[in-house]
Amino acid sequence: MVRLARRAASGERGVGLLFVVSALVAIAGQLSVTAHAKRRWRPTQAITVGLALMGAAFLPLAAAAPAGPHPPAGTSASLAGSSSPWPRC
Repeated sequence: MVRLARRAASGERGVGLLFVVSALVAIAGQLSVTAHAKRRWRPTQAITVGLALMGAAFLPLAAAAPAGPHPPAGTSASLAGSSSPWPRC
């Protein structure tokens, strides 16, 4: 039992460390992107470019989505044929 508890704790530490490193990399990247945008663009231009980039990030998802209408997830139409109230995974 003690060995399993130690393994779980070390796994949690590893996941925690992963989140810390990920956050630090994101902050460092954001600071450099913000500094670059500040030097290069006016505030309204930076907002426009940022919104365009965020919108463009959804284009691959839109291209990969199957064509045709789809019911919202979790509605009775999407769960048709299932006796469970929970969506299938």
